[in-house]
Amino acid sequence: MTAGQKKLFLNLCSFSSADGKEIEKNISKYMTPEVLGLLYANRMQTVAYKVIEKFGLFDLLGAEVKRALKNSYMSDLLFNDSYIQCVDELSQVLSQFDKKYAALKGAVLCRKYPDGCRTSNDMDILVNSDDISALGNILAENGFEQGYVRNGIFYKASRKEIISSKMMRGETVPYVKEVNKPLLKYFEVDLNFSLDYKNGADNVKEMLMHTESVKVRNGKILTLQPLFFFIHLCCHLYKEMTTLPWIEMKKDMTMYKFLDIAEFLRNIDGGTLFNLCYIAKKLGALNECCCAILWTCSLLRVNSAFAASKATAWLKGNEALLHTVVSPVDNKKYIYSEKRIAERFFLKDRISNLVEINN
Repeated sequence: MTAGQKKLFLNLCSFSSADGKEIEKNISKYMTPEVLGLLYANRMQTVAYKVIEKFGLFDLLGAEVKRALKNSYMSDLLFNDSYIQCVDELSQVLSQFDKKYAALKGAVLCRKYPDGCRTSNDMDILVNSDDISALGNILAENGFEQGYVRNGIFYKASRKEIISSKMMRGETVPYVKEVNKPLLKYFEVDLNFSLDYKNGADNVKEMLMHTESVKVRNGKILTLQPLFFFIHLCCHLYKEMTTLPWIEMKKDMTMYKFLDIAEFLRNIDGGTLFNLCYIAKKLGALNECCCAILWTCSLLRVNSAFAASKATAWLKGNEALLHTVVSPVDNKKYIYSEKRIAERFFLKDRISNLVEINN
């Protein structure tokens, strides 16, 4: 991609912080099939639609591009409605679970964006490792089965896959239920019991002491209080960007994950940042938060005068974490040759950019 295409793509993804004048100047020239495809690949097409709508720039696009974005927007509205129905129904199932849990990511965030802008087809739940079996049994009693959906077909997980996911990913194989709602055939639930790829930690127990209830249509679900929710977002992004299997699956740098962090940082003040630092340090997650903030600020426009500078100061001495990748299977470590995050994002094969670190 050209520099102009990259710049337009990143600006269209910046959502609340997008520069309308810059987009107006470049959209006719640089809204190419490659840019459009990258928006879809990163689940950002509806965000781009709303950004273009906000600045009244649809007349600068070709008819087919306008139609594609409009159709995607209408589709995402319908998809989100099906998804929220599933979350609402799951809230009734979760009422049978008498242990601590917290709904994460899309189940909460889809309500904080304009309709259709934040989509998800699964629900992530943080739970103590000791309670995984109990919650898994409740899900199984309510029609969920562990496995994977590939090309629209459900495949039951093997015993080996179930064990491997727990040992190497810090989460279970998805629990899947066929729901057959408009545009959503299967609904997936991922049980997370670690903030990284390892098998559980005391910081999960600490986080689950800080939950709050949020309404979902007819029901309610528990989620983490805002700063703890944000810390989890950072840790999740850090895990995916620094753990080899996610890079191999090309799930390490999907743009919507950076946008979630950017939107939180949009109006953050110095006092809240210092609170964040204190809590993250207590949880042993300060480096992860700093890396996630710096990656996000390097990619997207973030309206925060504090975030990047404070994260840089707090990460001092550990800057190599921004570029280091671990392989849980063989304990090997790698480092990226490309240190510029914005350039690394656009690499078509990030695996080939990794160099093994000799211990």
